[in-house]
Amino acid sequence: MTLSLLQVLGVGLMALVVCTASSNTPSQTAVAAAPHRPDLLIHPSDQETENTVCPHVSVKPKSLKSFWWLHIPKAGSSLATTLYHYACNLPEDAIPESSGHNRSHIGSFLLNFEKSYSFKEYCDGTVWVGRRYGHRPPPDTFEQRFNAVIMVRDPRQRLKSCFNYHKHANGISRKARAELMRSVKTPLQYAHYPGIAGCQVKMLNGLRCARPATITQDMVERAKIVVRDSAFLGITEHWHESICLFHAMYGGTPHPQSLHNTRQTASIDISASSIEATADTYSASDDPFDFELYEYARHIFQQRLRKYLLQPQ
Repeated sequence: MTLSLLQVLGVGLMALVVCTASSNTPSQTAVAAAPHRPDLLIHPSDQETENTVCPHVSVKPKSLKSFWWLHIPKAGSSLATTLYHYACNLPEDAIPESSGHNRSHIGSFLLNFEKSYSFKEYCDGTVWVGRRYGHRPPPDTFEQRFNAVIMVRDPRQRLKSCFNYHKHANGISRKARAELMRSVKTPLQYAHYPGIAGCQVKMLNGLRCARPATITQDMVERAKIVVRDSAFLGITEHWHESICLFHAMYGGTPHPQSLHNTRQTASIDISASSIEATADTYSASDDPFDFELYEYARHIFQQRLRKYLLQPQ
């Protein structure tokens, strides 16, 4: 017997709720309904294309007037497929994909994509504003939170992915980077290297991911507010539900490749003595501030699933 995606979403949400109920969930702050936004970039294809990715979500005109992407490292670069096809008039087969393990392409696959599909030519710059590639948050992240599109990831999985991807450390100095590559040999050493932990909290406070900084509880609370007020929040571990939630909230037709991982991470660390990080390498205590934020983000995500996906369309 084949389950509909709506049934799968319901089961997934129940699992999320049960899991969250067994942990110390942060205080639950009420989330205001997404603000009404005038329709924009409504193409005939929005009405004519069959929705095979999220068949339970009725296709509606696009309604997200303006957004910017807070691109947290290793939290879901594949979201670019959804965002480009939402904000741009692109051919169906235009997919921003990584070039595999070639180091010359690390961090540049979106730049390469725009060499083939010029943003100025194909896209409306008033819809997708700000940086489209890289991981530098705007300094006024908090003030711009209402237009933010964010994917948040379990920090244990994010650390694993970062370690396996050349010990990713966006925001540290060249000297610190060289020292990290020389001295860090194990996943736990990586997690506790200055600047690595707390990436998601820092970025939601307008700081670079791996910038060395003393994280305070006030910063965690500000990060929660950005998550709560964001235009869109997805959870990397619940990718399919996140993509469907985006379109349930803001219309448009999900792209058939929106569920495809266009930025796969393999264990390709260049240091010969590196030890591959495994799923059970890390615990919440290795990145406590990001884990607190993640638990809160899951709560907000559950609320939005109930409102937009688990009710009759």
